Amino acid sequence: MLQVILTAVVLIFLLLVWLAGWAWLEIFSRFEPKANRLLQAGPADAFLIGITMLGMASYSILWVFGTMPPLGYWAMLGLQLVLAILGLRLAIRRCQGHLEKKRSRSLWAILLIWFLVLGLFAAQLPLLGYDARAIYGLKAKILADGGSLWGPDFRDPYRLHFASNYPLLIPILESFFFRFRLLIDPNHAWCDVGVPLLFWPFVIAGTTMIVENANRLAPGWGFLAGLVWVFTPMVWRASEGAGLSGCADLPFAVFTAAAVCHIAFGWSAGNRFELLLGGIYSGAAMLTKQEGIIALGLILLTIPLNQLMEQDAKSIAGIWARPKCRNDCLLKLGFFLLGVVPFVALGRGLPAGMPQQAYMRSYAATLSWDWLTQVVNRPVVVLGFALKEFIGNHWGLVWLVLAIALLMRRKRCLSPEVRFLRLFVAFLLMSYSGIFVVTPYPLSYHLNTAYARLVLHTLPLATVILIEQLAATGWLAINRSSETSCGTLFAR
Repeated sequence: MLQVILTAVVLIFLLLVWLAGWAWLEIFSRFEPKANRLLQAGPADAFLIGITMLGMASYSILWVFGTMPPLGYWAMLGLQLVLAILGLRLAIRRCQGHLEKKRSRSLWAILLIWFLVLGLFAAQLPLLGYDARAIYGLKAKILADGGSLWGPDFRDPYRLHFASNYPLLIPILESFFFRFRLLIDPNHAWCDVGVPLLFWPFVIAGTTMIVENANRLAPGWGFLAGLVWVFTPMVWRASEGAGLSGCADLPFAVFTAAAVCHIAFGWSAGNRFELLLGGIYSGAAMLTKQEGIIALGLILLTIPLNQLMEQDAKSIAGIWARPKCRNDCLLKLGFFLLGVVPFVALGRGLPAGMPQQAYMRSYAATLSWDWLTQVVNRPVVVLGFALKEFIGNHWGLVWLVLAIALLMRRKRCLSPEVRFLRLFVAFLLMSYSGIFVVTPYPLSYHLNTAYARLVLHTLPLATVILIEQLAATGWLAINRSSETSCGTLFAR
């Protein structure tokens, strides 16, 4: 019975975070002067921005006090309640707009049943993954118990605490769960049954986000993209690194995909609100996993490269020669950086001075000629493992169908937004593969324990790319009247 009460409290907490997210969206939308500034934000954005701002506020408390006192938790809950009241009206209005069409209501009813099944599944799960227990869950318990970031739990490298300097957004979120359990069932305060329920809304938010962005690129076929995503086993399983395992990989994937999509569309349309959201979600990804700094660097690489591929050299030179165009590009970049810089400061500053454990190995030390000459055969090994991984049963047919679809000729040219998504996914997969080539850990062990979870980071964007490609080849039969034969993987 106490577990049922705890589940209800957690669901109310998540609902408050989602409603508070609508209030945050209304605040941030003020940066965009257009009347339709909120049309680019949906239910997924409300949850993601709500979680992000809750995490950032909690990070700030940790920065000041080094711990999350009980008063800090109550202050965060009070803030969520106030913002939820403000966001309720906007949430009702926007969600009604999403469900205007009868077809949409019937299709979403199908997904709703699956979401309920996953919710019941997650509510009775403990933390099953090693990282979920030894990294994120343990940190959450330390924070919920009043542990200090300046104490031995985070500063003594010889304590049984894996990766003390990892980002804290997910442990902060989980610490609310353990605070609730302390109040409801103090005799089992550190039991982690039900913690995966906190990851369940990321599955829903990821589905909604994929549907919305796929519809922007392939109108009418977003629901198919959502189905492909939500029924992929890696999304809903509880095995190591999977969506409901309690690991941070699924939230990271959703944050990163939301950031890339908003930046791609915001840059093309000059929409300040979307660029700001893109920056905020990039920052949230940094507070979720260390790979967030890689994603941020690749976004900053993809922006100019996508511009370069859209224009010829003379056009690029002309853009920078004209003050108005140059200032416009700098303004877009400025709004993106406005969103991401505060998170960079928090993410890099708070763990400063936290030592690595004695058994951790440095990647920087591998970037030497002596080491690189010893791993010349690794690219072939990594490539072979990747090919087997992409057709593994935890991915369904997503990667196989995507590979075949990308070989098919398009009937319409690549838009800048689609090219942006493709470039980013390609860069991220290459970066992750490069990590395994130079890894200081035993290669087979590292590949088998980490490759699938890293590939999950690209799955939301890969799903959108897949549906858009099928639509552009004519398989989904959209926009046939205006299609012309044009382009391949990255070409115009």
